[in-house]
Amino acid sequence: ALNPAGVYKKDGEDALTAALVALDTAALRALVEENNLDPAGETPAMDEAELVAHIVAQAKRRAERDEKMFDY
Repeated sequence: ALNPAGVYKKDGEDALTAALVALDTAALRALVEENNLDPAGETPAMDEAELVAHIVAQAKRRAERDEKMFDY
């Protein structure tokens, strides 16, 4: 299973985007669900490109949050 925040932290935004673009809509929606990347319920109306952008943005947000949280 793909961990968006992990891929973002390890390999960067371009690598995550490339991995996501290779997935179909059903797989992207499953990824959003499995990783709780849509707490506001915004993704059901999104197309593939919007889902990819949403997942990348959420992964970036989590990576930045984790970096701050464990910076001690």
